[in-house]
Amino acid sequence: MRSAADCGRTEMIAQEAEKAAWTLAAWSDTEANAAHAEFSQALLGELDACRQRVFLLLALINSPAVIRKARLDLEKGTPQKKSSWL
Repeated sequence: MRSAADCGRTEMIAQEAEKAAWTLAAWSDTEANAAHAEFSQALLGELDACRQRVFLLLALINSPAVIRKARLDLEKGTPQKKSSWL
């Protein structure tokens, strides 16, 4: 059974994922327009920050070593390693 703290962290992860989805959609809408290049870059920075926060939160409710391995595999791993985490 999950603790109340884990449930709260799970909610925080969901909020970060929602924020990341919104940011990705906004980036998708603006990235092709040269007039919005600086804004698009800022959105990519925010997307990366959301991703970092999700991994940090996941490490609070799962094994930090497992989360670290997943993060490295997703960032730099082979297609097979990436698909094993998704």
